[in-house]
Amino acid sequence: VNTLLAFDSFNPGRFFDPDSLEPYKLTLDSFDVVYETENQDAFGAPTDFAANVTVEHKGQEPVQEQVKVNEPLRTGGTDVYLLGNGYAPTITVTNPAGEVVFTDSIPFLPQDAQLTSLGVVKVPDGLAEQVGMIGFFYPTQAASEPPFFSSFPDLEFPMLTLDVYSGDLGIDDGTPTSVYTLDIDSMTQLTRGDTGVDSIQLMPGQSAELPGGLGTVSFDNVDPNAPAAGEPVSDYSHSVHRFASFDIHHDPTQFWVAFFAVLVLLGLGTSLFVPRRRVWVKAIEESDGSLRLEYAGLARGEDPALDEAVAALASKHAAGLGIPDVDPAASSTPSAPTPRAGETSDLG
Repeated sequence: VNTLLAFDSFNPGRFFDPDSLEPYKLTLDSFDVVYETENQDAFGAPTDFAANVTVEHKGQEPVQEQVKVNEPLRTGGTDVYLLGNGYAPTITVTNPAGEVVFTDSIPFLPQDAQLTSLGVVKVPDGLAEQVGMIGFFYPTQAASEPPFFSSFPDLEFPMLTLDVYSGDLGIDDGTPTSVYTLDIDSMTQLTRGDTGVDSIQLMPGQSAELPGGLGTVSFDNVDPNAPAAGEPVSDYSHSVHRFASFDIHHDPTQFWVAFFAVLVLLGLGTSLFVPRRRVWVKAIEESDGSLRLEYAGLARGEDPALDEAVAALASKHAAGLGIPDVDPAASSTPSAPTPRAGETSDLG
């Protein structure tokens, strides 16, 4: 929702007014990615991203739109840019009595090109102790034993591993903490390390017991067409939600920036295509009282038309002084030639 509280980060300008935000709602319906599978040199590289969204303005019917890389959505006076994406495994935690104490789709942050992703699960209430879990998600898990890795960024053989900690999550006093980090200084490690207990390994639709009898954790298969629990799964392509991150940008000065940018380009074009010349006219008084005019020109760089420009100025000047415009090359009378570049003319 286009309100201050809905943004993960907000960078207002000097004259920003919160009341200027136009109310609208943006919902991510699905996120489609196409990966390269034919070219072995670029196998697994993304070739297309498309975020299918629904935009709803106050008092208007919802509209389906699409946001792609370098193709922003323009709505409500803002530009919506697609920045990043990843997977959001849906994790459910139940207590020993089978009651659900936590369920959510957790965004896991990609760590490499194959979308091996890192995420944190925090369960503050409902269990005997507060529980935190650090998880790694592998869209296509390609190792039979640790260390695991993903060999392809799409959901071919997804697996989630979780390391469990119990204790104080550090959130009871209201201190804000990042949802992407887990402070384990005040917690007890229950898996891996010196515990002798392996990390929890789950595929979509599977569940496992939490160490210490705390309860169970399950990795939910969100595919509406997924087979029933216990039945084999042949297609994991829709088993995990994807998330997308957007940048919502509004700049009321764009018109003026474009306007002055055009002026700068016009000025630059003028400096490049209009010759820059300096022309001098020197009047020298002779001993007989006459004046001799000398003309000179200087260009900045090569200017093959400089001679003609100086000659044209001399001709106009001569005409203004009442001197006949005579071509010196065709005249046999040297008394009043038309001044040329580098030549002189005696005026009585």
